[in-house]
Amino acid sequence: MLAPEGYTPLLNLFWDAVRVDSNFSYQSEEYIQLGGTMEALLSSEDIIADWLINFLDGDVKIWSPTSGVLSIDASRRTLFSSVTKCADFSTNNFHAFWGCVDDIPHKTQDAFNFARCPDGPRSELQSCYRHMMGLFEVSFKGAPGKENFNESEIYNRYLEAAKVVCQASRGRLQPFLFVNKHWRIDLSLWREAKAIIDKKDRHGLRDNVNLRNDVAEMLLPFEGAFLCCNEGAKANLNPYWKNIAARVMAEEFDSADDSQVRSRGRPSKAQEALQEYDAQFPNGHSGMKWAEVAVQIEQATRTPIHHETLMKAVNARNKERN
Repeated sequence: MLAPEGYTPLLNLFWDAVRVDSNFSYQSEEYIQLGGTMEALLSSEDIIADWLINFLDGDVKIWSPTSGVLSIDASRRTLFSSVTKCADFSTNNFHAFWGCVDDIPHKTQDAFNFARCPDGPRSELQSCYRHMMGLFEVSFKGAPGKENFNESEIYNRYLEAAKVVCQASRGRLQPFLFVNKHWRIDLSLWREAKAIIDKKDRHGLRDNVNLRNDVAEMLLPFEGAFLCCNEGAKANLNPYWKNIAARVMAEEFDSADDSQVRSRGRPSKAQEALQEYDAQFPNGHSGMKWAEVAVQIEQATRTPIHHETLMKAVNARNKERN
């Protein structure tokens, strides 16, 4: 029994969505094709899990025969925090995690459905990942001694490599830290990560895991409990999934074809940052790092913008112009 009467297990909602023949699975693949995952590095299962959490909007319960049904803080900073990131996506944290994934026991990897390549070991995925990260590092640090270094060209190659990683992954590139593949509260990955950072210098991973110690203590009495939602939520799921890939992309990139976005009356964060970038750097920002540029944009717009989001917006726009 995964949930009491009147409730639906999140496991059932999730696995109905990730079936290869489901419309939900198709929508997630479309989202990857549209380029929505190339910064955040999400597999199809990561995307569906993320959309499901958005749909539930915090209406998540935990249940066990001993505790009964209880409400819980189901935000991305608590229950659904990822092992690879704190609040916003951090490439360094992602790199720290996948750089030491071999140190995590296979039993734990399987319990949290770590990503792998179809019909191949995780080492094949890591090979694709390392190639992608190599391009990422070059796009930020440049190629010393090479005057013909083209930042946009290298970054576009990184985006293509990232798309391959996202498409090739079966499982989770961004596994939850406290929720396993059965959508049960499970602290085993958190314990393994703690053991790793005690032995090795994994700065990004250490920061993320240690910032979650208070969450782990809160969840400890409920370890093994199932996650569920009100039974009535399932009836509203199909309308929510309809054309969700295009809707999410429209919200992120302020598509002029999306009436819901237009009705808001203000540009999206990325669009606003892009307008300010053009005002401050009409000829580009030669010699400045993207992170430094993002700080200046934030100060002018008074809106936080991650440097990778800004970089993606600028490069996408430049690609359209060319």
